[in-house]
Amino acid sequence: MSKPVKKIAVIEKSRSEDLHLSINEFKSHRYLDLRIYCEPYSSKDGGRVPTKRGITVPLDKIGELIAALEGAQEAVNSLTDAPSAGQEQTNG
Repeated sequence: MSKPVKKIAVIEKSRSEDLHLSINEFKSHRYLDLRIYCEPYSSKDGGRVPTKRGITVPLDKIGELIAALEGAQEAVNSLTDAPSAGQEQTNG
């Protein structure tokens, strides 16, 4: 079982799910863990629990992940800045 080293962030995905980012350790290896937490079907304490849905990233690959996410942000920005199909662009 992995041992949490440091919690980084919790991002609300939906009313019933969160994305947790943390640095974890397993067999003396540290990695970035991005994991979906959800509300269990039956919970007495109301806390969310980790699911199998998620990824682990070796710490030496975080720079590549950040670069890919920045590329994704640029792609999203270009989609939202460009007029959608069927919209006319006007020159004022």
